[in-house]
Amino acid sequence: MVTTAQYKSGEIIIRENDQGETAYVIESGRVEVTKVLKGKNIHLTYLYPGETFGEMSMIDDKARSATVTAADDTEVRVIPRDQFLETLNSNPGVALKLLKTVFERLREASAMIALRCRSWNSPISWSEQARLC
Repeated sequence: MVTTAQYKSGEIIIRENDQGETAYVIESGRVEVTKVLKGKNIHLTYLYPGETFGEMSMIDDKARSATVTAADDTEVRVIPRDQFLETLNSNPGVALKLLKTVFERLREASAMIALRCRSWNSPISWSEQARLC
């Protein structure tokens, strides 16, 4: 069953490397997405009302890839795994929207890697750059 939850500014909603059983849709407020790299907490992006997070763990059964913290007082819809997957299976429009979101985030991540590694002169694959940067 889809529920709602409220988080105060600064409160962690999901933590990197935790197992995920829920996805989220932001109803109001703003969240910050961060990742620990080489011992440092790195800001990745902010997400706003209408945007989703936590969906990757629903699809690939892997641990959370980032930490999501309420940047403002935030209200989210909390969607359990079974309902999330059922919605994707029964509603191609929702699945397509999610796919577009994933591709957009992949493009942003690729651009961030390119900017971070732009001083490299030798041609190496983007996955190798991501590993080494």
